[in-house]
Amino acid sequence: MMKMQGGVHPDDLLIGLYVAREGKADLKGLLDILKREGTWEHVLSSGSVQRSPDTDVIFNGIATVGDEKSKAVEIVTDELLKEFFAIPDMEIADLRKEGANGREITLVYLLERYGKPKKKAMDILKMSTQQQKSWGEIANSFGLTPKETGKLIPKEG
Repeated sequence: MMKMQGGVHPDDLLIGLYVAREGKADLKGLLDILKREGTWEHVLSSGSVQRSPDTDVIFNGIATVGDEKSKAVEIVTDELLKEFFAIPDMEIADLRKEGANGREITLVYLLERYGKPKKKAMDILKMSTQQQKSWGEIANSFGLTPKETGKLIPKEG
């Protein structure tokens, strides 16, 4: 709704939702600061966000990327993937090295968990990166149509 009404960029919305949740802050207030000041570094140093040892590493990572919003989105996406799928940092890092973006990592873990036959996430990703199969073909080989698979994928920036 905010994206449609206020012209909030999807990347900023994803980052904002994460920071608001983890920093116990008001999303609209964070986005107002971002609009006024221009960077997440300003938002995170504004005093509007509650910080803790648990959030400092992630918030500092978001703050230090400057104008490279895609890097901040990657940081947030990786945290959400770890939380949702309970996977270690190294697995995500390995998938990123193989060229996967956040949506693709989400997809390979969904296929790993819900698809038949059973394969590991990296093997599923390599079907795309090395065997050059489309995601539709990959989904089909796991007994899912692209439409069914799409319904499994959360919308991510």
